[in-house]
Amino acid sequence: MNWNGGKICVAYNNITIIFANYSREAQRLREEQDREYRESMELERREQERREREERERIEAEEKKKQEEELAAAVELSKKLSREDAIRKLKVAFNSIPEPDKVPDAATIRFQLPRGLKLERRFLKSEPVQVSFKLNGIRFSIHRFYNSALNNS
Repeated sequence: MNWNGGKICVAYNNITIIFANYSREAQRLREEQDREYRESMELERREQERREREERERIEAEEKKKQEEELAAAVELSKKLSREDAIRKLKVAFNSIPEPDKVPDAATIRFQLPRGLKLERRFLKSEPVQVSFKLNGIRFSIHRFYNSALNNS
């Protein structure tokens, strides 16, 4: 029986060794899987951070573009308002000097501008020539502002 007991002991030892090897292999496999899982999670975290960073950059670029467009629109509006204000001031200056009625003592001066616009105004013969030049200069300025406003629209 000793001999049989030895076989059982050897078989038990072999089973113990196989089980220990299996346990070590299972432990090594678990550690390898855990390591791969951690690496996978790290890669996923980095990928998520990259996507979030790209999304933030895209949003920032869109906001910057929107701000630039709003600024350009504000500048354009400011230019338009400045032109309109200048035209309004010129009209006020032009209208501040009354035009005389048709009387024998009045002369009519007519200018034809390159685009066919005709400017006409009556002046008293007793008014200095400077008044005529001033009023016509104002009219030319108004016309120039209108043309620049039409060309820039």
